[in-house]
Formats: sequence, C-alpha cells, structure tokens
Amino acid sequence: MKDIVIINTRRSEYSAELAAEKSLTVGELIDILEQYDEDALVVTGHDNGYTYGYLSYMAIELKEDEY
Repeated sequence: MKDIVIINTRRSEYSAELAAEKSLTVGELIDILEQYDEDALVVTGHDNGYTYGYLSYMAIELKEDEY
C-alpha cells in the first residue's frame, strides 16, 4: 500500500476569511508536501483520528476576494 499523508483538520471559525487569517499559504503547503513522496495519498483527519476524509479535484475551490 502507498504511504498516506494525513492533514489533520478541525473547525475553528464560522467564516472562510477568519480561518484564512490563521492558515498556511499555498506556497507554504507546497513546501510542506514536497518532503513527501509525490505518489503518497492525501487524506484529511478529523476527531483526533476517529474519522477521515478524502480529497478530490471537486473538493478544491477558490473563494475570490469580494471588493
């Protein structure tokens, strides 16, 4: 089986903007993920490892600034 990279997540805010203030940038995330094998699978971890979720292209979206 391939290695699995787990990104542990938690609910911390009620708006994307507030959560983003404490979040990594795309560049920082790329720097972190570059240390792992590019064929490793990526999942999200929740509830202290009790449940997990998968990532797909459809799960990633851009919320643009609203001027």
